Amino acid sequence: MTTTTATVPGRKVRRLRGLWPTYFSVLFGNAWYAWFWAVMILIYAGIAAGIALWGTTDISLWETSTNSTKGTMAAMGVMSVPAFLPLMVAAGVTRRSFVVGVTAAIGTLATGSSLLLTIGYVIERPIYEAYGIPENLSTNHLFTDSSQLHLIFTESLIVQLAYAVSGLLIGLCFYRFGPFPGLLLIAPCAITAAGTEVLLTGGTWFGPVAGDAFGAGWPVWLQIVVPVLAIAVSTVILRAVAIGTALRPRKN
Repeated sequence: MTTTTATVPGRKVRRLRGLWPTYFSVLFGNAWYAWFWAVMILIYAGIAAGIALWGTTDISLWETSTNSTKGTMAAMGVMSVPAFLPLMVAAGVTRRSFVVGVTAAIGTLATGSSLLLTIGYVIERPIYEAYGIPENLSTNHLFTDSSQLHLIFTESLIVQLAYAVSGLLIGLCFYRFGPFPGLLLIAPCAITAAGTEVLLTGGTWFGPVAGDAFGAGWPVWLQIVVPVLAIAVSTVILRAVAIGTALRPRKN
């Protein structure tokens, strides 16, 4: 007895072959991110304890944690391409599936990281209130107060995704085009991360002038929509570049 599969004439069947193997490989392959968070929490707990015993502060210490998380997300994106693309494609995974899987896996890690960042503000706020310490924010944000948890989570997630996608683009350009062209392409690949930074946090990359020019006075919904669209466009570009990428032979 034989089984046949009926297809609609003229309709192309698309399959994401190897999507889940890619997703779980990248997800668990970056399990070191849990250790990163554990170390970061210990460091911040130590700094907070030192300030409580011997000093004082007038800014939110937890606010500075965003700098390390977004940078780590960018590094994760850069490293994921040479670490997983050759392995997964050699195992029969399509490049299209790889892009979907790697972005979904890093997106999952960014979501978990954003939840932890949000919880950090929940923990910091009552501690500051108990010691009479003002919880001032040192840079601009979507949120103006640490009680606006929905905006804290949204900003953190968008920023981390922007850095991750920029990192993936940089890693893929280095892998496909080589070192020198890769260096030249760092700046355009980083536009998504830099632009998101300017719009959401006031311009860490280019200073407060850029933040005031492009982000100040914008409604919150527009500050959210523009970076999300930029991330989506960058993901489409990532897919286009990945599809034409040939595997590099291993060097002995």
